[in-house]
Amino acid sequence: GVISLGNRGGQVFIRGGTPSENMVLVDGALVYKPFHILSFFSPFPDNLVASADFYPGGFGAEYSGRLSSVLDIEMKHGDRFKYSGSGSISPFMGGVLVQGPVKKGQKSFIFSSKTSVIDQTSQVYMSEDQPMNFGSQFLKFSNITDNTQCSGMMLRTADKGKVDTDSDETVEWKNFVLSGKCEAVNNNLFVEFNSSISNMQNTSVYTDRTYSSDITQFYTSFKLSGYKGKTRFDFGMFWRVEWLEYDLSGRVNGLENKVDDPMSTGAFITLTMPITDNLSIEPGLSLTRYVWYPVSFEPRVRINWTPFGEGGGELSGAAGIYRQMILGFTDQRDATGVFVTWTQSPFEDKVAEARHALLGWQQTVGGNFNYSVEVFYKKIYDSPITVWNTVAKFTTDLALAEGDVYGVDTKIDYTNNGWYGLLSYGYTKVEYSSSQDHFGVWFGNPVVSFNPAHDRRHQMNALVSKTIKKFTAGARWQYGSGIPFTQPLGFDEIVWFDNGLPDVREELGTTRMLIDKPFSGRFPAYHSLDVSVEQEFDLKGADLAVKFGALNVYNRANIFYYDLYTQKRVDQLPFTAYISLKLDV
Repeated sequence: GVISLGNRGGQVFIRGGTPSENMVLVDGALVYKPFHILSFFSPFPDNLVASADFYPGGFGAEYSGRLSSVLDIEMKHGDRFKYSGSGSISPFMGGVLVQGPVKKGQKSFIFSSKTSVIDQTSQVYMSEDQPMNFGSQFLKFSNITDNTQCSGMMLRTADKGKVDTDSDETVEWKNFVLSGKCEAVNNNLFVEFNSSISNMQNTSVYTDRTYSSDITQFYTSFKLSGYKGKTRFDFGMFWRVEWLEYDLSGRVNGLENKVDDPMSTGAFITLTMPITDNLSIEPGLSLTRYVWYPVSFEPRVRINWTPFGEGGGELSGAAGIYRQMILGFTDQRDATGVFVTWTQSPFEDKVAEARHALLGWQQTVGGNFNYSVEVFYKKIYDSPITVWNTVAKFTTDLALAEGDVYGVDTKIDYTNNGWYGLLSYGYTKVEYSSSQDHFGVWFGNPVVSFNPAHDRRHQMNALVSKTIKKFTAGARWQYGSGIPFTQPLGFDEIVWFDNGLPDVREELGTTRMLIDKPFSGRFPAYHSLDVSVEQEFDLKGADLAVKFGALNVYNRANIFYYDLYTQKRVDQLPFTAYISLKLDV
């Protein structure tokens, strides 16, 4: 159910949710837009990730404020005993990493910096110019003793570029995150304090105007975990303030300028109760209180059952209610739009809500095969979407929609003697319905049901790799069925009579697009093959890794963006060969 519409734009849709409905945490701190403009690069260096817990739905009461998913990442501490570093370069980007002790055996640091070079190199080795640049910096200090560990973290990302090279629009976003975290163990109690500041600046720059949206969050929390008999309890409280500011002056009939600073407090409790040796249940409750909204009660429950004992397979399920008060929205008539406006729910007494239900089975067979199957359903209420407008100009008018999302994810993987293989298939159906006044005039019914632009119905991934000592070769094939888009029927010029009779012989009207029902067409399917070969070499006092590879090997023209008003098509990356070098010392 994880849908990425392309290798540009940094947009990820998970089981029918929009990108702003996903929660991404790094060492407990929120990152608002955690993907680069070239989507297959992450601001989190993969060799620095200690763990990553991903919940595409049904997440526990500990996480509140998002409707769709949670990705909770813990980054590694620096080496407390020796200094080391690495450097890497490829046609896409270059990076450095340094780590080592501040006080040997107790205090350490780790620093990573990456910056893209694709805007300078694409003219040489690619068939078209890629006017985009991006980069990130990560710094972490840690102090670890027998019973406590405290750390401070800084993360900065910066992205700038064009989705369409011929467009006059340049999009830019920046993340800046500071956090401090302390954890302590005392007997059978685990205590955690967390405090963070997260900021995102988002702009869309045209030749004659600039739109901007900034959001800053201050967050502090306390969590206590322990056991009462055989029952584990997790209890926490938080306090949160968010500063929202945007300037959309000049857009049609919508939100223009606004500054908000909503404050919220909340708490959660989760109990993990073993019913039998093979069955446990985790009921939980999340409470959130915003200054303008009554207390939001969000009950949740998870179950785990191993009917045949350890190693005989596990049945897991989850259900819950989720609400989101602070929303980020784009023009949903175009799924590739990357400018996001963050605001409070614009509808009085209407808060976006989702209800999740999922059930899955996973099992290991013969020690080499693992497979899993999960079915899911999500009901969406009062989700703001963009109003359709026939005028060829972006609008921020909003309407409410309800939705149904259901599907199944399946996966099987194999590991043996240096071989690794994976095959996964997902089916997801997303359907919205919305009532808008002009729908009755256009389509004969004021309520229209449609599949939004991220309704990718079928998705498949196949991967195989072989490792022999320090040599690794691999290939990955991806397939995604076509995503919906709204088809144009034609154009006309609408003439306004507000200021008297116009001279139609001399004055042009306003270009208007006549459109079909929302998202009634579908783009062609997406598929692509990537291959790579990597060899590591032992040098004196260092290790060198050399990697050759190619993206989109058979040069499939996968559509990424189509401008209905200009009839301009933009494709995803063409065939691209590369070589990368990484030196560890």
